[in-house]
Amino acid sequence: MNSLSLNSKGEEMVNFGFKVNDEVVSNRGEKGKIIEICECEECKKRGFYEPFVEWEDGEKTNISIYQLCNGFENFYKIGKIIFGNVVSDEQIDEEIDDNKSTIAICERNIKNLLSDKERLKKMRAEVKNNG
Repeated sequence: MNSLSLNSKGEEMVNFGFKVNDEVVSNRGEKGKIIEICECEECKKRGFYEPFVEWEDGEKTNISIYQLCNGFENFYKIGKIIFGNVVSDEQIDEEIDDNKSTIAICERNIKNLLSDKERLKKMRAEVKNNG
């Protein structure tokens, strides 16, 4: 399905046949479609024209040369090509645990900041009363 072609400098270009309106499915099951394919000089130099995706939630992202080099690991499907990459339940559970830890750290930081604020308020009041 993918092929190599040459750009104007005779350099190899990777052509997967992606086109506007192709369906895109992430490795987490999010769906979107290709809304544009970049044809800038940088993409031409890199050898891959980056598709821009609009997801069902309205967010817009691009599929980069980095993702190409990593086997489109964040994608289950792009256009007619099924890569088959899917996040496992274990990976999601790890992310949930990591996020819970991050939330706990943020809650402690907020608590500490509120304590700092209260201490400073008392300190300012003391300075004002003694000044």
